[in-house]
Amino acid sequence: MADFELHADFDHDGRLSRSRREYAKRQTLPGAILLANLDADRRRLPRQVTLVAPTVLDMDAPKRRRDRDLTPLFIRIRRSLGGPLFLKIVGASAKVVRLYDHRQKALRAQWHQGSRFALPGWKSGTYYLEATAPAGSPMGVPVPAPGAKPQNPSELKVQLITIDAHRRERVLDWCYFQLAPLLFAGSLGHAEHIYMAETSENGAAVREVEAAVKRIRGLKLVKIPTTLNLGDAWVQDQFQMAYAHKPGGPGMRLVVHLPRVLVNVIQPHYAPNLSKFVTTHFPSRDLGLFQDFHKRKLAIRDVNGKVAHLAFERSGPLLYQFQRFLRFRKLLVDELKGRKHKKFPPEPDTFHQLLTKTLPTLHHSFREVVDKLIDKSPHAQVRSHLQNLKNVEKKRYVRLMNSFKIVGGNVRISVKGKLLATVTPDDLNKLFQRIMDMHSSQNYGGNIEATPPLDGFPFGKLVIGHHQKAQMDGALLSFLKAQRRQPIVAVDTSWLDVGHVDEILAFGPARKGRDCTVMMASPMIALRILEQAIRRYVSGLPSGHPHTGPPERIIDDYSYTKRFTNHGDAPMTRMLRGMKWLHHEPVGAGMVTLPPRIYRIMAEYYKDALANWQLPYKRGEGTQARYPADISVLDFLVFDKNGNTKISRSHAAYLNFQMNQELPRADNLLIPVLFDRVDDPAKQTTSAFLPNMVNMQVVNGHALVARPHGPRMYPDDAAAVLKPVLEFFDVNYGHRLGAAYLKRAEFRTIHWTYREPGGHHQDKDHEELAESFQDGFPGKEKKEIAEKILKANPRHFHGKGRLRTGWRPILIPDGMVDLFQVYTHIALASIGLKAEWVEAWYYHVRLGAIHCGTNVLRRPDKAWSTWWKPTKRFTFETDRRN
Repeated sequence: MADFELHADFDHDGRLSRSRREYAKRQTLPGAILLANLDADRRRLPRQVTLVAPTVLDMDAPKRRRDRDLTPLFIRIRRSLGGPLFLKIVGASAKVVRLYDHRQKALRAQWHQGSRFALPGWKSGTYYLEATAPAGSPMGVPVPAPGAKPQNPSELKVQLITIDAHRRERVLDWCYFQLAPLLFAGSLGHAEHIYMAETSENGAAVREVEAAVKRIRGLKLVKIPTTLNLGDAWVQDQFQMAYAHKPGGPGMRLVVHLPRVLVNVIQPHYAPNLSKFVTTHFPSRDLGLFQDFHKRKLAIRDVNGKVAHLAFERSGPLLYQFQRFLRFRKLLVDELKGRKHKKFPPEPDTFHQLLTKTLPTLHHSFREVVDKLIDKSPHAQVRSHLQNLKNVEKKRYVRLMNSFKIVGGNVRISVKGKLLATVTPDDLNKLFQRIMDMHSSQNYGGNIEATPPLDGFPFGKLVIGHHQKAQMDGALLSFLKAQRRQPIVAVDTSWLDVGHVDEILAFGPARKGRDCTVMMASPMIALRILEQAIRRYVSGLPSGHPHTGPPERIIDDYSYTKRFTNHGDAPMTRMLRGMKWLHHEPVGAGMVTLPPRIYRIMAEYYKDALANWQLPYKRGEGTQARYPADISVLDFLVFDKNGNTKISRSHAAYLNFQMNQELPRADNLLIPVLFDRVDDPAKQTTSAFLPNMVNMQVVNGHALVARPHGPRMYPDDAAAVLKPVLEFFDVNYGHRLGAAYLKRAEFRTIHWTYREPGGHHQDKDHEELAESFQDGFPGKEKKEIAEKILKANPRHFHGKGRLRTGWRPILIPDGMVDLFQVYTHIALASIGLKAEWVEAWYYHVRLGAIHCGTNVLRRPDKAWSTWWKPTKRFTFETDRRN
């Protein structure tokens, strides 16, 4: 028998037996398993979200004898060699490992090509190892030297060593340890809690999710109050759920707090977000919190050689400052283009070029253009307005340039009036790129989706969006790769405004013999439905009607069209009736919200074409407005100008191809989604025009889906429209196009409205609703429609037609069904998902949907509790060679 032995649970039976069989496996990968001790065993997960002090994680708390997340190590010593004795941890993640003695008192580490712990003499004893982070932590993994062979960050070598008379290390025994990887949760695991933020504006969404959750077995809604969400409703983007397991333990669910400081999508200034909710609510028994992306610091080297350390959580104001420069450049370009200016400086390659060349040139051009307009204008009021515009621009330009002041060729950076550092142009460009990468929206939870288990990949794959101009932070990407059990699939999202993968795909249950179903956003399906709907509508028109004839002619010769398509025997309503676009463009904001491109183009067109009917729209900063969103199918097709066809043939087609390559045993289910107009899909970005139904939350056999507000027709007409589309795309519809099915409550027209408490209100609310939804009642007078609405909603109106206060779901009794909603309801039912329809307009006008506004805590998959067992596509030896 050897004089020196290291014993741990190398056979993965959940106990330290010290047997010869167990000991023989000490130098076989993966070795013993280390679990990051990031939970708080003294605390239970609260049932409600309340404002509490941050919880101390177990790794920072005094140790208890029964902490199951520590891994025991027995050191057997049969004789003494004299001199010092050490336990040494070697590996890329050595710094995240701590060592405790038999009393669970921490031993101090010294760094000497690894973490070296001095042991108290030459005697046998039990020690405990603890990991403070999973593999790939941005704080625990050193940057490899240029040309060095990359190390597996989860693999550790534990050595028992002594130092000889020549100060050389002598290895007495060694073994492997492995950091337990994080396995990211897919959408098909059993959901226990769904989290959603309550704000002053998303009450309709919260109410409908609350009602849906009551119908979903085993699921509880946890609402995040305003005191903790601070007006930030994007719960999906703030954190990602994962699991980690070690032998003999119950496993740990882990909340990965993603690097996000943004509040919603409108950022007039830097402000706190959902971060405090994540850090105070989740840490509890077997539910950990990984906070390293927020705890890391950015080193900024001054020209004098001093290094300033900027904490990530305090870097938001610097990010905002950079964004203001980018926003100001765009505003100047737009202003100059609007005034027919043609000469522009080239797109800047670096931030220093933007600072020293591009902005000064645009500033000078703007002043020249405005000066010429002032000289030419005969009107004193116009001249005064232009002079004021010029003064405001100058003031803003000077303020920006003073925050990044050129001093002797270097740049002095000030944030909120305080000097941060003086850096060289090269360091400024690197700092800009690092800040933009660290805060990129590509790092958010909506851009990380896990597939269900796949053939050969029992833990599935991770699908992330890849954006050419706003890439995922390298530290986060390295962290995801470091887990090594879920291969990463990067799909192109450069063509999307937000650029998140949950805008274009979701995962559902598998049909028999298949791995899963990939639900993909499809403008092709949406266009096919619209084409069939127009044909049905035209077929029911009387002879001589302006809309008669082939649909292609109606679209091509738009002079014949009118906005309403509720004529004849097969009437069709407008889309987005009763809804309003949001235009929020605060002065100096880093990020703004505009109405869709189609709306802006329509507003410009009708401004010139129709004197008696115009769409309101005001260009420029300082605007906060809401505009009517209703649009006819004909309007959409004209002003889309084949943009959705282009997207379908390029980006959507490539996504379909890529999913077939990466998930060959998955089925594809296409979900109708119309996108905003793009003239050149290779250069312009876009987002969903109607609420994005593929941005859904799948929970326990149900799918929370955004109500699309698409065109509506009578059930018989809808069945005639959808039947050929369902058959062409091989969607099993069975009895679901029958009259009885299409009269179900979930297909009724519901319009959510909100009435502020107090104030003076007239008794005409029902008449305003009648006007908005009049095209759903062909041949009826507005007064008659108003009475029908009043009669259908007695609980929501005072007697004479005045709405009661608060959020109110108003039933519009038009007897019609939404073509996109019915198609998607049937398509989801064909794979075993029950659609629960949710009003997601609050999220939609801010470029999101219901998946963005919710996040789910799921039960760990039992099959994942033995992740260390090799599979037909994975062994630790082949993984090490790769």
